[in-house]
Amino acid sequence: MPRRVAPGCSSALASPTGVPGSHRTTHGREAAIEIAWGLVLWAGFVATLAVSWFAAVARWIGLTRLEPALLLGCLVLARADGLLTRAAGVALYLLCGVVLLPAAYGAAFEALHRADALLGMLFGAVQAVAAGLGLAAAGRWGRCPRYGPAGSPGLFGWRLGSFTPAALVVANLFYGALLGFVYVTPGR
Repeated sequence: MPRRVAPGCSSALASPTGVPGSHRTTHGREAAIEIAWGLVLWAGFVATLAVSWFAAVARWIGLTRLEPALLLGCLVLARADGLLTRAAGVALYLLCGVVLLPAAYGAAFEALHRADALLGMLFGAVQAVAAGLGLAAAGRWGRCPRYGPAGSPGLFGWRLGSFTPAALVVANLFYGALLGFVYVTPGR
């Protein structure tokens, strides 16, 4: 398969080791999956920024009451209010959105030797289902006394606004598509 190179992407950024043209092999065979960490962080940053903007606009115009940072902070600290809850939620949101999820996507892209928006969107669909089920589980977990005035978010967040389930799915599809578009698999 021909190598897909992002415009303006240096070969050092696309190389898993950060050194242009270096791909470690063991006796002529590929070693374990090597993730291009520079691309993982860049793709994660771009996708998280875009989806965060989408979520903020949806909240601002009243289409949803879902606040991912508040929900994550509430699950970690078992409180539904306060600056510390929001700060913990933002930290966890950024860790997941910029590092952990993009690393999983990167490993999958590398394993398939392919990264594009369509494949990313397919992974985003799986992520959307997990997020929708996770919202329902978050309401049942019970560590957080309640998630703001709405109580439990419900399956796909339906209790947080009629637009929330659709917005959740679209945001996760968009996140995956952006990761697939920005991430490029280094040539082998």
